Amino acid sequence: MRKLFGALIITLFLFSQESFASREVVFSGNARIQQTLTGYNFLHGAASGFNIDGNRFRQFIPRNAVLSKFKVELSAAPGLGKSIAFTVRAGGIDTLMTCTVADLNLSCSYDPPIEIGVGQVLLVKEVPSGIPALVNARYSVVLTTPSNRELILTGGKAITIITTPVQAYIPPHGGTATEITSEFLARATMPFSGRVTELHVNFPQGSGDRPTTFTTYLKGSVTSQTCTAIENVGTCSDTNSDHAVSFKKGETISVYNSGVFIPQHSGVSLVVVPDEKDTLLSALSGSSKVSGTANRYQYFSTGSAVWNVTESNVPTLAQTGMLSKPAKILSMYVQADAIPSGGSYAITLRRNQTSTPFSCTISSMSMNPECEVWGALTIQDGDEYDIQVIPVGMVQIPPEPRGDGGDEFVEAAPSPIYINAGFKLNLKQRRNAIIN
Repeated sequence: MRKLFGALIITLFLFSQESFASREVVFSGNARIQQTLTGYNFLHGAASGFNIDGNRFRQFIPRNAVLSKFKVELSAAPGLGKSIAFTVRAGGIDTLMTCTVADLNLSCSYDPPIEIGVGQVLLVKEVPSGIPALVNARYSVVLTTPSNRELILTGGKAITIITTPVQAYIPPHGGTATEITSEFLARATMPFSGRVTELHVNFPQGSGDRPTTFTTYLKGSVTSQTCTAIENVGTCSDTNSDHAVSFKKGETISVYNSGVFIPQHSGVSLVVVPDEKDTLLSALSGSSKVSGTANRYQYFSTGSAVWNVTESNVPTLAQTGMLSKPAKILSMYVQADAIPSGGSYAITLRRNQTSTPFSCTISSMSMNPECEVWGALTIQDGDEYDIQVIPVGMVQIPPEPRGDGGDEFVEAAPSPIYINAGFKLNLKQRRNAIIN
């Protein structure tokens, strides 16, 4: 009886604490470090190198949250007597979540959880020592929020060349360093159905009182979910339930920014309620067209980035954690801006630079410029993912034969197209009051 009473007390204590139930892996890109200066980058979906201006990188979570399992991997060792320290910053302050890669090592990690307050700007800081080798750093962190029904999308733009557009688009999932004036290049393809219930915005405060408006777009069209921020305030939100945006599988989400004042650097955060709980998203958008003659590679998770010719430049780092079931990738949904004029493109998810069964094709014979594939690919801690696009030419026979009487075969390359992709993931979280 005494043992039963003790167990009851422990159970009541745990349920009296704030319980964190929804676990996401926040993937980074694969970013080039600063060798001699302190550098900063997006926490999620880094699409360019570390920059000395930390004010560019503004991503935040509109909920209380727990961060855990911060891990960093380098493309090469810093070198003997050299090191690189990586730290997660929240609200302009270094957190305890920090680790250092030194000498001939290739990775570091920090496992204990830390709590993050509502709306704090999050980013990663990198501090070199001894002029380490010029390397790429990929990192990831596990984000846990209170509700197992909500998915938090964090996006942002960190423009490196100052421009003054009259409009701009911001990817809602991951970061970009490109000024995006074409809505298709900022889209997050949703591989499941659900609702966007809230829009939140954060940008560096200015001194004026000019307005700027942010609007959630569905399939490239305006919705009623919108908010207007003033330059010297730097934030706005739309949490009106009447403005929630319902979306179907394969539809796209982006954020549109317009007004008298367009901030160069903005963070956006969307609260999404998928129709199926424990559903997560990894998405990418290509800010350049894929090649019709050569393979191209892209991050598994990024807001918008140029397709890369070298696969080792773009892997993103996976993690799982304490889950009640294995973490899995369940589907891939790919969209292009047009059907290629000839031939086809094979789009494949790669794990540790090896092709997986997640592969589909968009060809000149396709009815629509999209394709989809389903499966169940288990995610292991330390796996690295990227996307490969392979062009396949179409064989053509000219109307006139060759002089020797034989037929002349010509391989026509498919026309270059823009490609976006979204992945449905599942990380079923144990409901614990304390996250390890």
